[in-house]
Amino acid sequence: MQTLSLISPGATGAPAANDSALLEVGELVVLLALENAKLTAAWADALRQLADARERVIQAGDVARQRLERDLHDGAQQRLTAIQVKLALAQEAAEGQDLARQLESIGADAAKAVDELRALARGIYPTVLRDNGLGDALRSVAREAPITVDVIDEAIGRCPEPVENAIYFCALEAVQNTTKHAGAGASITLRISRDLGLLRFDFADDGVGLDTARRGDGIGMTSMHDRIGAVGGELEVISSPGGGTTIRGAVPDRAGVSVL
Repeated sequence: MQTLSLISPGATGAPAANDSALLEVGELVVLLALENAKLTAAWADALRQLADARERVIQAGDVARQRLERDLHDGAQQRLTAIQVKLALAQEAAEGQDLARQLESIGADAAKAVDELRALARGIYPTVLRDNGLGDALRSVAREAPITVDVIDEAIGRCPEPVENAIYFCALEAVQNTTKHAGAGASITLRISRDLGLLRFDFADDGVGLDTARRGDGIGMTSMHDRIGAVGGELEVISSPGGGTTIRGAVPDRAGVSVL
């Protein structure tokens, strides 16, 4: 009886040419995978560093706003108020009617300066945002806006300060844009809500709209994207000629729950 033996090409102990080529290819694949993993990790780290840097810039700006608002309130406003009091006392002691009228006029100018300074301080950083939160701050914007602004606050409570700042200043920019560009009689609705760990906002006007394909982002819109991006959120602009404009976005609530 004859026995058949199957002998592989590498049975002599020396690897065949094909086996050697396969080993080399396998080594290259492993090396490429390792390099790709390193590049992916480096890219992710660079993105994290960029996001952290953007957040630091935004937060530094907000801190500077708060400091400037306090300086205006505690410094210039207080001095102007003291001048008003002194003018009132001088007016009472004035002997001539002409001098009294001049002092009264100066006092009125000082009062206007105080009002303008307060408005400037609120625009830089509103105390109502810091003290009472986003809902009250938006209602304050609505009261002072030159157009009709409806605020729908679905009882979101307090949020992390960077998140409140980002959404507030986006809403302020939206109101200003509507006032300037949406046309006569336009109004805007500011809606804020909370859903599954996300703070959602929806700022919609019924104005003339715009062609988003032809009109690039201006400074205000870029600032909105930067602010929302710095707190890990997303923002989109939906608009068309004659169809109004909606600015919509969502920001993660980093605290997980309302900060009471």
